[in-house]
Amino acid sequence: MRWSVVVLALLSYVNAAIRLDLLRLPPGFTVHVVQRDVYSARQMALTADNSFLFVGSGEAKRIYAISLSRNKQYGDEVIGTKIYTLAADLTHPNGVAYDDATDTLYFSQLRGVYQFKNVVKELTKPFPVLPLSYTVVNNRYPSDAWHGPKYIRYRYA
Repeated sequence: MRWSVVVLALLSYVNAAIRLDLLRLPPGFTVHVVQRDVYSARQMALTADNSFLFVGSGEAKRIYAISLSRNKQYGDEVIGTKIYTLAADLTHPNGVAYDDATDTLYFSQLRGVYQFKNVVKELTKPFPVLPLSYTVVNNRYPSDAWHGPKYIRYRYA
């Protein structure tokens, strides 16, 4: 079941306070900070059961997974309870897309698209071994930095 409100996760690292009161939202939408300790957050993907938020972080050169839970103390808002670094030292890892049916997280780097298989299964083990290994889906994109970061999405054919 998806949450009835859309939550905007403001994850980029900032030294100043985040001024959520300055945002204008349509009726019925809410916004709050899920996790402050993820640097340079870009594209995000949420599992269908809302247990993990996956984040590509361009400047940090990492792919993160954030475990989520509801905080009953603060009006049932969603908070990030733990941050996992799935991979580091990547080249422009912006795009992330998650396939719930196969438990596969796809992510993009400058040169292509890669995948973590059984990602949630691995993260929910008592002692997950990190970073996770990933495999190549397609690495035939240009390697020139000016081609820029890749944004991706997953959809069934």
